[in-house]
Amino acid sequence: MPPVAVITDTDASLPPDLAALHGIHQVPINIHFGQETFRSGIDITMIGLDVTHRARLTIENAEQLRPTGRAGAFVAGLLDFFVANYRRRMGFDGAPIHDALAVAHVIRPDLVKTEHFAVEIDTTDGPSAGRTLVDRYHVTGREPNARVGTSVDSERFAGLLLERIASLD
Repeated sequence: MPPVAVITDTDASLPPDLAALHGIHQVPINIHFGQETFRSGIDITMIGLDVTHRARLTIENAEQLRPTGRAGAFVAGLLDFFVANYRRRMGFDGAPIHDALAVAHVIRPDLVKTEHFAVEIDTTDGPSAGRTLVDRYHVTGREPNARVGTSVDSERFAGLLLERIASLD
C-alpha cells in the first residue's frame, strides 16, 4: 500500500502540537483579495466588529426565546454558552451577533448608520494582517470606496432578530 499523508491548511485552526502528534501536515494559507475588492469600484458596505460588538443578545433574550419552539430553544442554548463566554473573555453583557447584523442591514438599512470612508485591507505579514483599515478622519487623501457601519440601533436589531427566530416554529 502506498504511503498516506493527512494534509490540511492552516485555516483548519489545528494547533501545531496536535498536528505533530497525529502526523498531520499543515499547508500555510494567506488569502489576499481584500485590496482588489475594495478597489474594484463595486458598491460595498462594511459592517465591522466595532459595530457588531454593539449588537448583542443577552441571557434575558435567551429566556424570551426559550419557550417559543424548537428554534427558539436551540438559539437560547447557544446564547447560554456564548453570553457566558463573552462575559468571561471580554467583559461583555451579551453575545455579539455578527453575521445576522450584516444581513439585517440589507433588510432594514436604517438599523445601522453608515458613512463613506476610504477602506483598505492590511495584506502585510504583521500582526494586523487581514484587518480593515478605515480612514475615519480623511487623513490619507484617498477617495472613499465603501460605506462603513458606524453605529447600530441595538434594541431594534435585537427585537427584529428575536421576532424572526420565534416565528420559525
